[in-house]
Amino acid sequence: MDAQYLEILKTGDKLLLIQTAFIGDCILTLPLIAALKEKLPGVIIDIVTTPNSQEIFESYDAVNRVYSFDKKGKDRPISAVIAFAGMLKKENYKLVISAHRSARTSLLVTMLGIKESYGFENSSMKFVYSNTIPYEYEKHEAHRNLRFLGEIAGSINPETFRYNLAMPESEAKLIEEVITGAAGKKIVVVAPGTEWNTKQYPMDYFSSVCGYLLDKGYLVAVNGSKKDSKLAEKLAADNGNNLLNLCGSFSIPGTINLLRHCELLISNDSSPVHMGLIAGIKVLTLYCSTVPEFGFYPLGKGSSWLSVEDLDCKPCGIHGRKHCPLEHFNCGRLLLPELVTRKIDELLDNDIK
Repeated sequence: MDAQYLEILKTGDKLLLIQTAFIGDCILTLPLIAALKEKLPGVIIDIVTTPNSQEIFESYDAVNRVYSFDKKGKDRPISAVIAFAGMLKKENYKLVISAHRSARTSLLVTMLGIKESYGFENSSMKFVYSNTIPYEYEKHEAHRNLRFLGEIAGSINPETFRYNLAMPESEAKLIEEVITGAAGKKIVVVAPGTEWNTKQYPMDYFSSVCGYLLDKGYLVAVNGSKKDSKLAEKLAADNGNNLLNLCGSFSIPGTINLLRHCELLISNDSSPVHMGLIAGIKVLTLYCSTVPEFGFYPLGKGSSWLSVEDLDCKPCGIHGRKHCPLEHFNCGRLLLPELVTRKIDELLDNDIK
């Protein structure tokens, strides 16, 4: 596909980008926004996203305005979608790009009545788009999104962009406190939380990994949302309360800025993995019920993943499940801590104790 709009849009024209999927999907839209801003510096970029992801785009200096579309709440009724579309139509957008493939998003696009619209060819109701692009299953999600730029997409590396994300002053001060408190120790962040139980690396294994890192002389910080605090407390209790519990302390932009000061992030297959890409640090993803072939593996120099292979039951779903359908959870239990610590040594390539 040739993205002709790159030649058509002029300074002052307005482009609307829609991404209302999960937080991780929204984070992986940032490289597309960065590339659009680089190619079209005078074009105004506005975003439609969910309340949970609003702060991601509001913090990014390449974005002009962010609209919160509460698709599971107040904007769920069709009357609310119509009203939301009516509000957007007043902005006179020249182009709309939808990085989300749902029927609701396609419905919103058709209500906007924008002549030039771009979506993936596997989108629900794909006929509403004037232009569709391939959804390249074999590629990383960030590169799939970059295909909206046409033939030049292959020459764009998401890792080369510098993502300037604003954060509250209180979070900037907290980052300084963390660095000062580390007293020269290198920092490794562990993110044990996830929305799906079968994506979560076993907590007793996580505890062993944290203990290994502490013995190596690292400062281990546990990060996540406020509801992940219980997980952090367990990891700390298992390791003499020597871990730093940062769960609930940072916004998403704040977390990304914190990660820029760290050596490594260890995470389940969840949104923190993609925060690592934006932060530009090494990431180790631990796959349980999902697989890297879905296209959401850690993308960045020096990053890697671990996954138990040759399980007939894996993957058992795209997003994970609340419980292992076969009740053995071999995809997690067979990924032993010693395999993880060996990979950590490979990634960090040192022994700083």
